[in-house]
Amino acid sequence: MSERLELIECGGSGPDRQAVFVVEFEPGERVRNGFRERTGVLVHRGGERVVLLVAFTDEARRQLAQSLRMSRQLIRRLGERSYPAELIRVLGYRTEAHAPQLLVAESGRPLSARDHQLPIRPAELGEMIDGLLNALAVLHKERLVHRAVSADSVLWNGSRIQLRDLGSMTDEGVPRGGPVGADPWRCPDQAAGHGNTSHQDDVYSAGALIFRLATGEELGPAAHLAHQAGLQDTALRSLLDGVFVEDSGRRPTAATLRSRRPGRPHDHPFGPGPRPDPGERERQARADFREIRRQQEAFRTTVAAGPPPAAPPLPRPQRRPYPGVQGTPGSYGPPHRSYGGYSGVVRRKPLDRFLDLGPRVVGGAVSVVLLAAAAVAVLVIR
Repeated sequence: MSERLELIECGGSGPDRQAVFVVEFEPGERVRNGFRERTGVLVHRGGERVVLLVAFTDEARRQLAQSLRMSRQLIRRLGERSYPAELIRVLGYRTEAHAPQLLVAESGRPLSARDHQLPIRPAELGEMIDGLLNALAVLHKERLVHRAVSADSVLWNGSRIQLRDLGSMTDEGVPRGGPVGADPWRCPDQAAGHGNTSHQDDVYSAGALIFRLATGEELGPAAHLAHQAGLQDTALRSLLDGVFVEDSGRRPTAATLRSRRPGRPHDHPFGPGPRPDPGERERQARADFREIRRQQEAFRTTVAAGPPPAAPPLPRPQRRPYPGVQGTPGSYGPPHRSYGGYSGVVRRKPLDRFLDLGPRVVGGAVSVVLLAAAAVAVLVIR
């Protein structure tokens, strides 16, 4: 059944405002990592799939607040239109309650649900790899580290992946402050909890996930993964080259892994190179607006001027000459005569009109009359 949620809408800039979300929830809920999760569909936004997260532990509340902060930071930096589809997005929240809530737009099932289907067929695996590397490349450009890439945090809806669990995300270069992540996905640096966070931490976890999806083999320590990756086919071996080294500083970046993908070096809008300048986008939008206003003013001026002047009337056609036999050639109408100052149309006699028919017609008529008279005479004599 549909439920009406009054939450605060999460925007990238400016003050957040109250909003109402009408959600058609599926029956039941599940519990995961201190959250109660309910899945549904937004009724008023074209059927977008959403998940309502309700935190009921202190750690879950902390992660909820961090997810909200990271989502707002990404929207502010990337813009709402350029927000990547490979990352979940927070739509609304309520944090002042004892059980804070977070409404996020996400679709798909975690890749851990595909364990019974491993290894993944090559065509589908390629889409998963590209989507995962694209998501990590976006985070790297924004100097953010997810720190929890795993088969549970990566969703697949049949056509694209989504990276969830933004509550574990943090800025790059800050102290790790202790072990983070979960085995067997986390790198040795995360397990030890020493040093500063690095984008290459996510590269190690993504490499482990790719290896698991491509081979179906169980994961182990870094040295074991490096050895097993070297035994794979050329494409997978080249892709994962250097990913499982102990030193995070020697690992390749997500952009480097993406460049190793055959035929898809830089096909994502967040590939190498500067992102579009927000100021330039605003200037272009203002120029487009001014052009639209100019066209509107030109249209209003045309309407106010009224319709154009009417075209001059077409000349009237000349009248044809009267076809009678009398009268002056080229004259119009029947011939006229004057009788004592009175001018009128001449009324011709029937015999004149008969003779005007021509000699053939007159001769034929006379012949008919003579033949009729002869026939009458023969009948009388008999």
